[in-house]
Amino acid sequence: MIFDEKDRQAKVYIGAKQVRGKTSAESFKAMLDMNDAVLKICISSIRSRKPDISEKELLKELKDIYRKK
Repeated sequence: MIFDEKDRQAKVYIGAKQVRGKTSAESFKAMLDMNDAVLKICISSIRSRKPDISEKELLKELKDIYRKK
């Protein structure tokens, strides 16, 4: 796992502050942007640990990460 629970809570709080006071469309776009950033961080983290990973294996690892709570 990339972040521990304390880090996750801090990131959620920061994300919530960023969308407070925005329109629904702006909030939705911000949420999509944050999700995209997290996905890129996860991919980068996996590839740094396993530089020769195949796309199929990468997708499996991403699914495993997203299924964890």
